[in-house]
Amino acid sequence: MNEQNISKSHSHSLAKGLATLALLKANFDSGIDHLDMLFPFAADCIVCHPANDFSAEDIRSSLRERYGLQVPSASMQLVLTRAKNRKLISRQGGRYFRDNISRSTVPDIQKKSKEIQEEHSNIAQALIQYAGKEKLLVASEEYIGPSFK
Repeated sequence: MNEQNISKSHSHSLAKGLATLALLKANFDSGIDHLDMLFPFAADCIVCHPANDFSAEDIRSSLRERYGLQVPSASMQLVLTRAKNRKLISRQGGRYFRDNISRSTVPDIQKKSKEIQEEHSNIAQALIQYAGKEKLLVASEEYIGPSFK
């Protein structure tokens, strides 16, 4: 892909995806299975959902919008079933309801993601400064990454 073809929205999605991937990798290294890796992201989406009731599709959509994660329907159902078994949510009439889940019981993934993006930005800025001192060519800040501006 040519660097001129990298759009700002694609770059933003890439940065969100990289930060999300870093969090997933940390969980994987701790021995957590793939469904449990999705749980903190799903829980964050549940807590941030504007209504107390929601569908699996509502949370899938929120995962896609907030984190760039495209979760299959069957996997989303399993994640929500685990949350139900943990008595964090309940299900009635095909809808899920928040019961014992709140911001105080769910890590703030957005905050952690922003911290990771800031770290990436600092690294990129240092790279740009180093390249300038060494008279090396850096394509552009946008090419290095969107959160690095």
